[in-house]
Amino acid sequence: MSKARFCVGCGKKYYPNAEYSGGYPSQWYVWTEQGYHKDETFDPSYKRFHSKGCMEKFLSQNAQAFANLVDSISHNMIQDNNNQTIKKG
Repeated sequence: MSKARFCVGCGKKYYPNAEYSGGYPSQWYVWTEQGYHKDETFDPSYKRFHSKGCMEKFLSQNAQAFANLVDSISHNMIQDNNNQTIKKG
C-alpha cells in the first residue's frame, strides 16, 4: 500500500506510488537502441508535487532559487569529473 504525501506546492494529498496521477516529477524515459523505455531506477520517493502544473508553478515562483540549485549541482558535477580525470591521469 502506498503512503500518502502532501504536495509542496499546494498541500494537496497524493500517492507517489500510484500508477495513475502519482505525482511529479514522473518516471523519466531513457533512450536505448530498442527505443524509449521507462527508467526503472527512478525512485517514486523523489516525487514532491501532485501534478505537473503544480510543479511548474512552484518552479516558476522559485525560479532564482531553482537556477542557483541547478548551477551549484552542475558546478559540483564538473569538479567531480575533473577530479576523477586527474586521479586517472
